[in-house]
Amino acid sequence: MAGKESFDVSTYLDKVIFKELREYDYFERVSLEFGTITWPNEQDFSPETIEARMERIR
Repeated sequence: MAGKESFDVSTYLDKVIFKELREYDYFERVSLEFGTITWPNEQDFSPETIEARMERIR
């Protein structure tokens, strides 16, 4: 069985473009588009960034 992994966005929250992600209600508006996660105001993470920064959940 494959393990679970997570991608921690907290290291990006100090960047201006990701500031809105600090708000829980806005963060919940995440969607999947073109193979990556995005938010309404064009914030996104490339699939390569997500893959490179994934951490195994223990």
